[in-house]
Amino acid sequence: MAGHRCALLAASFLAGCANIAPAAKQTTSVTTFISAESPLFPNQRETGAGDTQVRNAGAIYISIGPLMEVRKCNAEMTSCAWGVAKVASRMTLVGADNNGATVAVELVYDLGREQQLTWDNTMITDRIPGDIPVLVDSANFSKKKVTVPYGQMRRVSFSHGVDFNISAIPADPRTLIAVDNRCELDGIMTGKTAQSAIPAL
Repeated sequence: MAGHRCALLAASFLAGCANIAPAAKQTTSVTTFISAESPLFPNQRETGAGDTQVRNAGAIYISIGPLMEVRKCNAEMTSCAWGVAKVASRMTLVGADNNGATVAVELVYDLGREQQLTWDNTMITDRIPGDIPVLVDSANFSKKKVTVPYGQMRRVSFSHGVDFNISAIPADPRTLIAVDNRCELDGIMTGKTAQSAIPAL
């Protein structure tokens, strides 16, 4: 069933991208990163998945996952509710110039007791036990044309510390290697770079 949902989600993403006209001039490396706050160390990212590659103008890049456990506790930390979060993303490089990359981004956020995804033909499931209070939420985000200045991170934040980050940098057209490391994720993972300090997409 989860694989079927993923297929439907991918088909929906593909149908929504037909009116994007590519116009890239600059070879561009794009980094995307989906992560959740650590339940024990709120300033750090315990779970996440990133992807960095030179993107082709007009090509649709779809990613589903990872599965991320999040929690919300009362002030006394005597009672907590948990949930499993998943973000499906679709990113298209619309165009690029000397200043930045123009992208189309669509995100679907789902939070509940159980999530599933398929990875290398293997079904992965994460479930919160039935005797634990559960967090439930869902949200959608969509922008068909937004510019990301080179070397500057942008974010989309969802409930309970789940975030999507995107950054772009020029790449050498011969080697397809990014010209510098301004899109590196170490600061976000360790908590040195707070999501609240990153401008919204």
